[in-house]
Amino acid sequence: MLVLDFDGVIADAFDECALVAWRGVRPNERGTAASLPDAAFIERFRVLRPYCRTLDHFIMAHVPGSETVTHQAEFDRRFARIGRGRAAAFAERATAARHGLRERDPAAWAAMHTLYPGVGDLIRGSGAPVVIVTAKDEPSVRAVLAAHGLEAAVGSVSGECHDKAREVERLCAEAGLEASAAVFVDDNLDNVLRVRATGARSLWADWGYSTADQRERAEALGVEVLGLADLAGLAAAPQV
Repeated sequence: MLVLDFDGVIADAFDECALVAWRGVRPNERGTAASLPDAAFIERFRVLRPYCRTLDHFIMAHVPGSETVTHQAEFDRRFARIGRGRAAAFAERATAARHGLRERDPAAWAAMHTLYPGVGDLIRGSGAPVVIVTAKDEPSVRAVLAAHGLEAAVGSVSGECHDKAREVERLCAEAGLEASAAVFVDDNLDNVLRVRATGARSLWADWGYSTADQRERAEALGVEVLGLADLAGLAAAPQV
């Protein structure tokens, strides 16, 4: 079983995520996918995006001084100070904004998701079932897959997932497989480490959203790194 993250692994959706984060505190602001936030916000979001595992984390781009974050533990501490209720309310508004953008201008919205080179071939040519486990909502993922002609090649989509390790275990159990039969690919290092603990082969996608400190940490922890040049070999490798 090949288990893939979506944003940062299958598609580069930075501009879409930045726009959704911007609209998360502006629920009544209307506009199209072309209506991007100001440059200062985008640059702050660019610093923070590699530390975000779930949509509620995007609220950090609205916290003054958050662009000074330099490692995951610091990001997590600052995010915890926001409070669960406030973060959850933000995520609800951001999700609604995403749905509104997708419905008002579906073609322009889908175009904000650019497939990384070779990923489409990996999905179509995988010798194992392909499933997606992502923090992005399932309807949005399926809309992007359809726009790129990939929907039929994906077995299932687990959207809005906050615990990827548990979801990988569930998917494997449902398929009658041990976790060791799964190959998991994510650009978020913490997700990779947590899924690795299940026994699944967990690969860190180095083409997604990452930072220098995360690369150093991955090396120190012996994380298996996957590059875009390695995708052809991953598709050809025998899988259960």
